[in-house]
Amino acid sequence: MDNLKSKLEAVYDLLEDALKRGDLELISRYTADEFTGRDERGNTKNKLQLFASLTELIEEAQVLSWPRRITDLRRYDDVVRATAGGTFRARRKDGTIVEREIVNDDVWVEHDGNWVMVSSTAAGVVAC
Repeated sequence: MDNLKSKLEAVYDLLEDALKRGDLELISRYTADEFTGRDERGNTKNKLQLFASLTELIEEAQVLSWPRRITDLRRYDDVVRATAGGTFRARRKDGTIVEREIVNDDVWVEHDGNWVMVSSTAAGVVAC
């Protein structure tokens, strides 16, 4: 499991870097077409809606960091559930810094040797 945890944390690091650079194409490669997300209020988003939100975020702010670390990892055959969290930081156009501690329960599947996220549920969001 430690090897799997290291691999998935490397994917989270790659996704953080892509988000900071605004590289939605790279993020899309790690997001399943059938992706379903659920925010802290219980609202759901599909992949298209998620990427509309990410586009809006990138237009409104510069993502500074979102280092996530896995705190719980469970494997069920070819499906992996990872609880990962970290402090999201961004700078709005007016210069204010936004910080939120975000924890998600993510479900991953391995597809053609790459990990792809099929769902993500906000397990906690706290303004810092």
